[in-house]
This record gives sequence, structure tokens and C-alpha cells, in this order.
Amino acid sequence: TTSGKITLKAPKLVLLGLKVDEPTAPGSGSPALKATGAPEFFQWPIFKMADFESQVEIDTILLGSTALSKFRSTSKLSRAILSGSISTLKAFDGELTVKAFQFDTGTSKVKLNSAFKTVNLSLLGEFIDPAWKSVIGGAASGSISAETQLFQTSATEKLRANGALTVEHGRLSSA
Repeated sequence: TTSGKITLKAPKLVLLGLKVDEPTAPGSGSPALKATGAPEFFQWPIFKMADFESQVEIDTILLGSTALSKFRSTSKLSRAILSGSISTLKAFDGELTVKAFQFDTGTSKVKLNSAFKTVNLSLLGEFIDPAWKSVIGGAASGSISAETQLFQTSATEKLRANGALTVEHGRLSSA
């Protein structure tokens, strides 16, 4: 067993060179949310044997044209299970708090319990699928518990979620 503690503080993280497939038709989903298989490093023995705690603080994360700020996470990797929380994160002109998450590196299943406040639905929709930007709008607040399996199929196809949602100045259009 390998154990330890990792602390990372960074002013900016830019995710470059992400290999994603483009959607084949408008409205067919975000390339960022489609994957063709779990990264090989999840099969490395260290993930199965490790017992690490981490604290991560990143002022800005750039994921394509999407900026996330004030990322603060406390997590633990124990025998292939990554669990933890993310304090209030600025995203999509609103705030997101992940009260608890769990990611099984062996099965790629992820569970989370989160709360959000005044999230811009147009920006979130554009991130999920660029065609959604003009379809939805408003500011959403609420909470959600969700579970999905990453990498094996489209994460949205396996998504199970429940929660509460309030939308101010909302719009939904078919054009």
C-alpha cells in the first residue's frame, strides 16, 4: 500500500490537447462529454493500492472556452475509490458546490451530491451541446444528486438524477 498527502495550489490550469470526437449532427451532444474508453492510467496498480489524501486549489481552470474559477477540492483516493468535496466554484456565471462525490476508477461510476446558485442555463447548455445555447435560458438554482458511468458510453445516456430546481427568467424554445 502506498499512502501520503498531496497539496496542489495553482493560479491557472489550462487543459490542452484533449482528444474528443466532434458531434456528428447538431444537437448530438458535447464532444467534451463523450469518451471512447477509460484512460489507461486508471488501470495502473497505484490506483488499486493507493491511500492518498489531497487538497487542490486552482484559481482558474480553462476547459475550451469555458472558465471555472475558485476551484477548491479536498479528496481521498483509497483502493481505487476517489471521494471528496468541492467548495463553492464559480461556473457558468453562477456558483456550484459539490457537497460529496465518489468516483470508482475501476468501474468509472461517479456519484455526486451538489448545490448550485444562479447558473446561466444558456452557458451551461452551450457547454453540454452548442445547439442548446439558443434553446434554453435563465438562471437556475437548486440541488441535485446524480449517478452515471463515464467512459463506457455517453455519460448522459447512463445519467440518473433527482433534485430540486428553480429557474428565474427562464426560457425554453424549439428553435
